[in-house]
Amino acid sequence: MQRRIPELGRSALDAAELMNVGVNYLREHIPEGVRLHYAYIDAGGESANVVQASSKLHYFIRATEPKVAMDVFERVKKIAQGAALMTETKLSVDFDSACMNYVPNKRLTDLILKNLKQYGDAEYDKFDLAYASRYRMTLTPSQVEKMKRKLTSEFGTESASWVEKQSKLSLCSKVATTPSKKYNDGFNGRG
Repeated sequence: MQRRIPELGRSALDAAELMNVGVNYLREHIPEGVRLHYAYIDAGGESANVVQASSKLHYFIRATEPKVAMDVFERVKKIAQGAALMTETKLSVDFDSACMNYVPNKRLTDLILKNLKQYGDAEYDKFDLAYASRYRMTLTPSQVEKMKRKLTSEFGTESASWVEKQSKLSLCSKVATTPSKKYNDGFNGRG
């Protein structure tokens, strides 16, 4: 029979808990508009009477400016280091992604607007409206979800705008008789 001595163990789960407490106290000392989100990826196991040898947290920091997000990230890392020091555990930090705010290009946006004004509003005839109505009725809920993901995904646009000049064009359109906020709004069946 193996003898267990829990007081000799070092709890990675305690370190994760202490980190979360520290980050929660940090929230009142960061700029307005910064958001800190976290999730337990691995709590170390399923038994409550075991000193957990590992744990893993995922933090996501949002801010309107990249420098602010990075400053907060550095503070969160210090809290993690402090939690590891308090529990005598090891810490590793993986920075796996970042999101940047969008930097608009006013000159390019003005050029797009000028050209759009030249063509005016789209006009729909009875054929367009009937076709759109028939199309809308053919969509299953899973197809709507797929369209939702496709139409709303702009991953990378904001970050890329820091490197390459860009402009965004958002069009407002609605298929007649389609309830608001449906993701097949705007499809007229011709393209």
